[in-house]
Amino acid sequence: MDKSSKSAMASITTRSTDKSAGSHEDLASVPVLKAGFLWRDGEILSGMRAKRYYKLQGKVLHEMSDSKPGASVLYSLNVYGCTVRIVKDAGSGGGLVSAAESIGKSFTSKLAIDSADKSYAIHIYDESKQRDIVLRAASQKECQSWFDVLIVECGTALTYFYDLGKMIGSGAYGQVYEAKRKADGKTCAAKAVSKLTAARKELQYLARETAIMKKLDHPHCVETLDIFDSDGKIWFVMELLKGGELFDIVSEMHHFTEAQAVEVARQIVSGIAYLHANKIVHRDIKPENVLCVNRTFPLQCKITDFGLSNFLPDTPDTSLALKSYVGTPNYVAPEVMLQRPYGPAVDIFAVGVVLYILLCGRFPFYGERDDEYLARCRRGPKFLDKYWAGVSEDAKDLIVKMTAYDPNERPSAEEVLEHSWFDKLDDPDFATKSAAIATKTMHSTARRRANELDALK
Repeated sequence: MDKSSKSAMASITTRSTDKSAGSHEDLASVPVLKAGFLWRDGEILSGMRAKRYYKLQGKVLHEMSDSKPGASVLYSLNVYGCTVRIVKDAGSGGGLVSAAESIGKSFTSKLAIDSADKSYAIHIYDESKQRDIVLRAASQKECQSWFDVLIVECGTALTYFYDLGKMIGSGAYGQVYEAKRKADGKTCAAKAVSKLTAARKELQYLARETAIMKKLDHPHCVETLDIFDSDGKIWFVMELLKGGELFDIVSEMHHFTEAQAVEVARQIVSGIAYLHANKIVHRDIKPENVLCVNRTFPLQCKITDFGLSNFLPDTPDTSLALKSYVGTPNYVAPEVMLQRPYGPAVDIFAVGVVLYILLCGRFPFYGERDDEYLARCRRGPKFLDKYWAGVSEDAKDLIVKMTAYDPNERPSAEEVLEHSWFDKLDDPDFATKSAAIATKTMHSTARRRANELDALK
């Protein structure tokens, strides 16, 4: 994972944006993100600097009486919403560029010279009180270290590290923008999810999604570069998957084969195996949540959208650990529809549905009512010769096992990867012998949108 912009991501959590609450936080319950001695410029006599011990707890910076345990707090500042900049003495006279003047200007976060003489300082500017604080560290490295933590906690780090571009997607979850990382010009995707209009349950999902996204590190799960709490929103900065949705790509192809489907399925199941090994259940696997890095084969696929995902408890048996009724119709496992406790097997069922559609372009299970859907799930998938004549028996066998009505009969993700169907990847003749798959009826977002536009004409 690229670490160049991980500007203290490990310390980022979902925090309140209420500035009035900052100075009243229980110090014992808030983690200390940074602590040490700094020199604060005097406000009355120019040039006077008082050496003080500072602690940043959450978004509140405390000036302490000393560094000993139990020391009293002399002053507290909620830095959320403040402007934080590294600035340099203006000249030999010791004048300093003020934080108020620096707003809107581009100051580099990587210092160019040694600052043992404390010629560089951190300005924290509180616009609401029209007040700025000048803090100096003993070295350039320490000055930079404080800045890197403060810029995150002040809630303005997103625009410090990234330039936001055009909106490239939107939905009930929020908006997605194209973004460019200032450090190296890397193009990314920045998803904004509002906290201000979210219900309490939705805020719990958001906090959980934040924790999950910070944990992910797998070639077939979307990479998270940074997470920011800013202006009442959580911003997820992720790699930009320019290929788009898997099924949009496949549905536009004139020639798609089972051999190509095997490789795509292997990548998806590999990502699911990684999630389950880390005690994460996705709970919303569907074609829209499988995106691609590129649009030509061989495709590189990645699982995305962890808004409904959840952690499993640290117990030996997790098969009945979850209870929430979540998911997307036609991909939801029977036990979820029946509102019974469930576990990782729901992801296996959903991937089985995706695989069925990938190989024939149609849903295996459907119904206008829940009982109709459940009856078809209980019956199991059908493989009509009209659509399945050229598909291998190994593929059909795997789909039957993955979509078993009883979750206890479904294989684990690791067991799926051991299935004989994936052995075909080692057969050099399989790519040329496997039959082409009809993609004209394949469910895809692009086709659905086109149909909706035609209906309006």
